[in-house]
Amino acid sequence: MPVEAHRRYIAQGTEWVALTESQQLVGFLAAEIVDRDLHIWEVAVCGGVQNRGIGCQLIDAATAFARERNLGSLTLTTFRGCAGEVRFSSRTIS
Repeated sequence: MPVEAHRRYIAQGTEWVALTESQQLVGFLAAEIVDRDLHIWEVAVCGGVQNRGIGCQLIDAATAFARERNLGSLTLTTFRGCAGEVRFSSRTIS
């Protein structure tokens, strides 16, 4: 994702990051309000810290944001070729 896209989502308040105790970036979720929905453009967690609930915490933050603003839904597009994305989204988002 281009840096400018990250800047835009940060300015909109629709990008969340996951940091270690030492403030090292280990994950992010970038989203955007589209009509009455919050669309997740990308969720990424560093390989060395996957399967520790970080992606779920990022999804939870986006979900809370959408609920606080009474948005209609939370959307995410995954691609068949990305097995990790499909596995994560199918067990995390309902």
